Amino acid sequence: MLKITKPETSQLPITNLYCKVIGTVEIEETEILDGNTITIEEEGIYELTAYSVDYAGNESKEETVEIYLDTTAPIAGTMNMYINNKEGEVYVNNEWTNQSVYAEPVDGNDNLSGHSTTVYKVTG
Repeated sequence: MLKITKPETSQLPITNLYCKVIGTVEIEETEILDGNTITIEEEGIYELTAYSVDYAGNESKEETVEIYLDTTAPIAGTMNMYINNKEGEVYVNNEWTNQSVYAEPVDGNDNLSGHSTTVYKVTG
């Protein structure tokens, strides 16, 4: 979740903070008054542009940042297993064998931010 809030106190006397968010969900220019927030819960890539206005009516330069919001866990990696070597018969999980088992890790995936790491653990 992305939450944009105007700070209650500021080093400079700012009357208003204006934001425009463009991305998967578009929020037109919005004035954020004290205590008000913009909340974005939908995943995606957003461009946040903000500027401030002081008590004299002067506007600051616009500042823009990109925000990447990904809240979905990746799909876990799997393991392809074969008897003796990669060209061998497929090993049936949880079946006893007197042969060696060749294990080939297959990375997981993530459709939005990309897959980073799959961790495999061998116990026994």
